[in-house]
Amino acid sequence: MELEGFLELLVSGGAGAVIYWLMDHTKLKDLSPQNKRYVSLGLAVVIPVVAWLAMVGLGYSDMPTTWQGWLENAFALMSPAILVSQGMHGALELGKK
Repeated sequence: MELEGFLELLVSGGAGAVIYWLMDHTKLKDLSPQNKRYVSLGLAVVIPVVAWLAMVGLGYSDMPTTWQGWLENAFALMSPAILVSQGMHGALELGKK
């Protein structure tokens, strides 16, 4: 996979799967359930937005021309990451109980 493809994966909801994996396979798994939720939501904001900023900086994506464009793009990137990570948690973890 090339860098552009990886960044596209992160901004298209794939960040949610990465976040779910991080929460289950790193030291983050030792956090309390409440803190895990806060960290996962924070990562769902940071990872796709940073990936998108990298895409803009590398010329893979067009740069917004207004502050509203920046804000709308950032929000559009966070939503799928939150939905995917929480959806995977609900399906895989809560389904075990």
